[in-house]
Formats: sequence, C-alpha cells, structure tokens
Amino acid sequence: MEHPYLTTRLSLACALLLLAGCAREPEQPRQVDTADATSSAVAEAPTEPQEARAENQPPDAFYTGRWSADAAHCSDPWVITEKDLHTPGEVVCQFNRVNRTPRGAEAEATCTAEGPPQHWTLQFSYAQSARALLIENGPFADVGLVRCGNDTPVSPPAPGTPGGLPDDRTPVSEAPFSSTSAQGAANVLQTYYGLIAAGRYDEAWRLWTQGGEGSGMTADAFAKSFAQYESYNANIGAPGRIEGAAGSLYVSVPVQIYGRRKTGEEVHLLGEATLRRVNDVPGSTPEQRSWHIFRIDVRPSPGHEPHSP
Repeated sequence: MEHPYLTTRLSLACALLLLAGCAREPEQPRQVDTADATSSAVAEAPTEPQEARAENQPPDAFYTGRWSADAAHCSDPWVITEKDLHTPGEVVCQFNRVNRTPRGAEAEATCTAEGPPQHWTLQFSYAQSARALLIENGPFADVGLVRCGNDTPVSPPAPGTPGGLPDDRTPVSEAPFSSTSAQGAANVLQTYYGLIAAGRYDEAWRLWTQGGEGSGMTADAFAKSFAQYESYNANIGAPGRIEGAAGSLYVSVPVQIYGRRKTGEEVHLLGEATLRRVNDVPGSTPEQRSWHIFRIDVRPSPGHEPHSP
C-alpha cells in the first residue's frame, strides 16, 4: 500500500531509556467527551499553517509493530497492535479508544501490571530524526523505543508446491498483447500489487470497479487496511480464458500474496482475482472497456492457516 515530532534532543534521550518499569500511581478514570477532546486538540494545536500541520501529522497506527530499547533486545520486544500493548515485563494494556493528538496519539487503556487492571492514558509520539517511539504516562517508566525490523525476506512457496501458484510450464509468449486481452488483465493485477508494495494505495484503490468503490471500502479505509503490514507482495499466475456474461467480460488470474506484519508474523495467502470490463458495445467509454478488479478471493496458504485458540 506515512507529524509534529518531538525535538531531536528529547527523542535521543528517550531512546536511551531502559525498559525497566518503575512504580507510578495510576491516574483516576476520567470521562472523555468527544466534543471536548476535539476542542482540546484544536486549542493545543501549534500555530502553523494548516498545510504544514496536515503534512506533519503522524500516520494512523504509527505506533504499531515490534519495538525495543535497542536492536540487541529485539528477541524480546514490546509488541503493539491497534488494540493492545504487551511489554517484555508482562505489562498488558488493552486500548479502549485511541485519539489523534497534535504530538501523535493518545490511548485510553486498561492496563494490567502487578496489581488489578487500572486505567491509564498512554501518550504515543514519534521522533523522525532519532527514529524513536516515545511512550509516556503508562504503568512503566517513560520509554524511547526503536523499531525491530526483520531483515529476513519472506519467501513464497514455489509453483507446484503446497501454497504455491499452479506449475504452468507453458512458455510465456513474448509477443505484444493488447490491454483488453487476458494478459492485459493480468498486467492490471500486477500493477495493482506493485502500487500497494510502493505504498501508493489511492492509485491501487482506483483499479477496482466503480472507481474504487467495488473494493467495498473508501479510499481512506483501503489505505488503512494495509497499515498492519511491514511488507506486502504478490506473484501473479497465468490468466484463464475470458468469459462473457450480460454485456461484461470476466477473467480469473491466480494470485499468491506473501509478506510480513509489523508484529513479525509472516503472511501467506493464495487464491485468485477476477477482473471485469464492459464488452465492446456502442456507447461504452474507454474506461468501461478497461480491465478493473471485480473480486479478490484469497485464503491462508496450505501450511500457513491460523492456529485455533
């Protein structure tokens, strides 16, 4: 299918903090009214041009992923998702609500540490210069963390093996193909996944039917659906035959998706995509006669099904 930041000086200091917790009195639960929260955010916003504020806003769920005080401790990381936070010290916080703030994000959370669950308002901000995430106001010492990357590339299963694309040994023709052919449809799908891998989600969304609405999501929701991934790639198989129905043409293309979530888990999906275009009927527009994604049906690849609880 990325914010006013903390100062470099503060971020570097925070990145050196240890993960050891320290006792702190939890704050008392407070009622937060949506209108009041909005008014507060507006009142606290820096007096800079609106264009600059929009450009510097942190991306949604920028705090998710695997984090540690330094790379040496990434074998036992902090794991933060859009719904919860787990520390190496066995502190668990469930997010009840997350709000955007001028500095980043604020999570109304219920945290369990050494005692019974208690209410905390966690503050998340990110210093781009130090590439550090700062977490404040939790049941642990304020801490600066760096993202734990996984440099091991995810390898998709080979064609003809469980989880792989069909082992089609037919030589690929190097002859030119038209944009309305079956290979033209496969090329649209290849472009779609290339745009997602590059983070160009709005362009990818528009490759669905109905100007993107055929995806069943708004452009914003479509982009957010990829926030959980550290990498997202696809292999495309040979397209099937074009079939017609009710003035439209359809073609199915095998697809194999592989990548990694920000929490570290590998992603392996297998299935097919169906592309559609209007037949060459009088009155149809070039856009209608172009291939668009009608449906994508993928499931966990054999051997990569999620484990039952």
